[in-house]
Amino acid sequence: MHIVFACIVGFLSGSILWSYLLGKLFYDVDIRDYGLDRNPGAMNAFRAKGFWLGTSGALLDALKGFVPVHYFIYDAALVLSPWQMGCVAMSPILGHVFSPFFKGKGGKGVASTVGVWFALSFMHFGLVLGVFLCLGELAKFFYFALSSHIVDDAFAVVGGFFGFIIYLYLQWSELFLAGLMNFFIITYSHRKAFRRKKQLVET
Repeated sequence: MHIVFACIVGFLSGSILWSYLLGKLFYDVDIRDYGLDRNPGAMNAFRAKGFWLGTSGALLDALKGFVPVHYFIYDAALVLSPWQMGCVAMSPILGHVFSPFFKGKGGKGVASTVGVWFALSFMHFGLVLGVFLCLGELAKFFYFALSSHIVDDAFAVVGGFFGFIIYLYLQWSELFLAGLMNFFIITYSHRKAFRRKKQLVET
């Protein structure tokens, strides 16, 4: 029962799309109008109004993943199996991606993913994940010539996270299941970008 409650709280926390709300409250803009993917997440907040809106939105999106996961895994002292830990950890990310306030069409979950992995180790995993995401961006630089197109950004994020779950498998096997679950969620949330890439290749 405690696990179900933790997952519900995490999902509801994740379902609040702060980047969209901040854009509406302080700039009276719909950030979904500033990206081809119609995404209400932090990246489109950057595109809409630049650094301050994008950064504040990304920070709050990370915190909504960090706070419930850190509380239920450490402060509430729940004894969790790898499967249960994965469910609790993924609930804010699922809330972000499938926000009921947006009819299941939420963000891509990158910022909330970073917040969750900071919570799981209180720094270590968040920093390692950041390194792998940067490596994904570096690979994008060589392969796509530093394109800022959402298709190429999707390859950078998913490719970087794939490296991260390999790291988990080799070094922290007890968290590999959570990482694998996260990888599938991130891949799913970027599916439109991959479809667009396929269409570009076919044409």
